Amino acid sequence: MEFPELLLRSNLTNAEHPYFRSIIVALVVAVGYATFGKLALVAVSGAGYASPIWPAAGLALAAVLLFGNWVSIGVFIGSYILNVMLGDPFSTNTHFLSFCIAMGATLQAVFGAYLVRRFVGFPTPLDEPGVICRFFLSAGPIASVVSPTVGTAILFAVGKLSIEETAQSWGIWWLGDTLGVIVFAPVVLCLGMKELDFWNRRKGPICISMLITITSAALVFHVAMGLEKDRVALAFQDRAKSVDQLIGRALAEAMNGLHDIQNFVRLSEHITRQEYAFFANSVLGRIDGLHAISLNLRVHEHDKAAFERQMRSTGVPGFKIWEIPSELSGPSPVEAYESVVVSYIEPLESNRPALGLDVASNPTRRAALHTARDTGQPTMTERLTLVQGTREDYGVLVFLPVYNTQTVPSNMADRRSELYGYIVGVFSFGAVIENAMSGTGVDDVDITILDRSAPAETSLLYPKTELPAHLARVRRLESSASGVKDNPWTSSVMIADRAWEIQIRPTPKFNAANRLTTAWFILVGCLIFASVISIVVLIVTGRQRVIEGLVNQRTAELVDKTMHLEHIKTEAERANQAKTDFLASMSHDLRTPLNAILGFTDMMRVGVYGDLGNPKYKGYVEDIHRSGSHLIALIDDILDVSKIEAGKFVLSEDRIQIHPLIQRSMRQLDVIAASSNIRLNARIAPHMQDLWADEKILTQILNNLLSNAVKFTGVDGQVNVSTQTDADDAIVIKVSDTGCGMASDEIARALNAFEQIHNPYVSDVHKGTGLGLHICTQLMDLLGGKLEIESAIGKGTTVTLRFPPKRTIDPIARSDAA
Repeated sequence: MEFPELLLRSNLTNAEHPYFRSIIVALVVAVGYATFGKLALVAVSGAGYASPIWPAAGLALAAVLLFGNWVSIGVFIGSYILNVMLGDPFSTNTHFLSFCIAMGATLQAVFGAYLVRRFVGFPTPLDEPGVICRFFLSAGPIASVVSPTVGTAILFAVGKLSIEETAQSWGIWWLGDTLGVIVFAPVVLCLGMKELDFWNRRKGPICISMLITITSAALVFHVAMGLEKDRVALAFQDRAKSVDQLIGRALAEAMNGLHDIQNFVRLSEHITRQEYAFFANSVLGRIDGLHAISLNLRVHEHDKAAFERQMRSTGVPGFKIWEIPSELSGPSPVEAYESVVVSYIEPLESNRPALGLDVASNPTRRAALHTARDTGQPTMTERLTLVQGTREDYGVLVFLPVYNTQTVPSNMADRRSELYGYIVGVFSFGAVIENAMSGTGVDDVDITILDRSAPAETSLLYPKTELPAHLARVRRLESSASGVKDNPWTSSVMIADRAWEIQIRPTPKFNAANRLTTAWFILVGCLIFASVISIVVLIVTGRQRVIEGLVNQRTAELVDKTMHLEHIKTEAERANQAKTDFLASMSHDLRTPLNAILGFTDMMRVGVYGDLGNPKYKGYVEDIHRSGSHLIALIDDILDVSKIEAGKFVLSEDRIQIHPLIQRSMRQLDVIAASSNIRLNARIAPHMQDLWADEKILTQILNNLLSNAVKFTGVDGQVNVSTQTDADDAIVIKVSDTGCGMASDEIARALNAFEQIHNPYVSDVHKGTGLGLHICTQLMDLLGGKLEIESAIGKGTTVTLRFPPKRTIDPIARSDAA
């Protein structure tokens, strides 16, 4: 049965759906679209109007493919509800935007399904790489241009996005829809066509792989986002601390200016208006935001007339003490005797009308004056609206008491009686703060200063007005996108007698410069990887039937080849065993005639039955004897190799004293060594331990090594044999010579059977069978030891025999045995 026929019988086509079921399917799609969309926005909060992955796009496409274009109604409803939930549900603008965006999502799902049916065909098993690529290309990158184009165009038209933001949002929107289709559409198709055996078998691999990749991507994104947010938060904290320090220094400098005027007045015996003007203007010139400084003198009620005449004599004609018109009721009788009069003020011209003002006539300011008088510390009023200068800001008055004494009196009674007057500063904090920030390059934070000692409705000191509510919400969203929390960075500071709070928030410039771009790039990379995994899983699972057939075919072929190779291996092992058995069993038959030949030629050499006569016969006999000896040595080596390979070499182990054994082996070569003036040296370690081994094997090994050493050592050379016990209590025997040596590549060859090393320093007479070192190596293996060779051309050769520690017999045990 063909795949399309199976799909028709699966009751998934809209032609066989009853009316009620169609409504249920549309509602399920609507709920699913809204749910997936909400989850995507929650998972990637702060992404703006678009998300880098939009699973709802994959759900919408798969639903239209499975059930037909009519189900796009559910896509429209789900998208519309989702966008209304994200905005103000009571706003007509929200409903208009939601309608337009929902139309874009619906058109995209229908357009993507059309492209799939037109260029891929549906239903399709998606089991060929070409078909899979056409499916995702049509439904993903191509079809996904519809929704972002419609959505960003509407948002730009209503002013929600700038030109730059429109391009950025379109790219993220398009990427999110594309990845949503590639990653989630296959999962929905698997679940939707579960009645088909072929797709049902793919459900597990596809769903599990997507679950793992998406979960991994989410975890990686969460970790990266956390690190990025920590980085941005730390950067903002550092910026806020530096700004707070600048503001603190500016406020401290402003207060120090008042203290400078206080010290000037305190140290002056008689103040002239010119001196005061010079000193006050010097302070005003260095402190921006300090609009005026006045010296307000204390005047008793009975001294007012004399005081007015004195002030007129200082160059202020018409000086007269006056009270604030709104305070015509005057001070209380208890305090009627005392006024605080503005006597000196700078700058004079702009503040001349204030001369003569009785500041104490205002009950609020009178309370502040009395607090400063009684405490000896500066006091500050609540905020005032200032009109000095070219800007309108909130400001305050600061009252700094001045006494007739050089220092502040120690008790309240003396402070009241010795009061001379007050230094009054008029501050505009907008100018103070902006002057402190000018030239620093810090323009990416908002500063708010609150007077926590004042009622909440009058606590704002700077700025003059707060952000509108909707702009404040935008700022909070931008801060969240950059990783800075909604709560501002705050610090508390005491200015005079007021508790101020400095709040610092990031501006759009800071947020734009500290976007969490790295985390987003990581997320997009992970999602692209998930998309690749989705395609690969579809290809792998789609080709499962072909692969299963190929696997079965190749398995059968492999079984046949394996059986054939096993047969060949068995035959080869049987032939090799037959060869080994033949050589081992022929030992007696090969050696018997050779022994006879050697015996007879030896009798002829010594003349047991008389002289041979012709001298040439004697030379022939010598040649026959030498050739026979060489042949029997070769046969012995071959038989030893065969025995070892056949596993018939039996060890006869006993205690061996190493020193005598070495001496016997060296004596056998004395004559040959003496003929070339080669010295044989033995260096035996004192108190050398015994060795548990086969004496015949050890003798054969030493004879072979000493014979090779003599053969490959030139005239006047040396052959040395040394013994020692290493740190592991293992016996080590070394045979070294000063001969021609071997190259590094020749050492490995020398250990192989029938390999002969050709060296220009060695004549042909030194050539042997090529089995000596090979046999020594195998014999050492039988003893559990190791044979190692170190050699270099022209520097000789050293052969090391290293026996296992278990073969070392303790001296105490040897003495006991003795």
